[in-house]
Amino acid sequence: MTRLQTAVIRTLPTVVTLPLCAALAVAGVLPWGVLFAVPVALALLALTRAKGKGATSTGQRPGPRRARRGGSA
Repeated sequence: MTRLQTAVIRTLPTVVTLPLCAALAVAGVLPWGVLFAVPVALALLALTRAKGKGATSTGQRPGPRRARRGGSA
């Protein structure tokens, strides 16, 4: 899977959430404050994820390197 495909898959819920919240706010089911709070929350989430140092594409941090055993290289 390419990086672009992974990025699209991860952002799909966000792309669906904002129009859904807008439709619910227009219908009067959801308060308008929620609609305006969602982008702020998503921006903070993206900022905290971007600040994660050393994270790999799987979300796991790489472990320490181990010395090889049993032979000279």
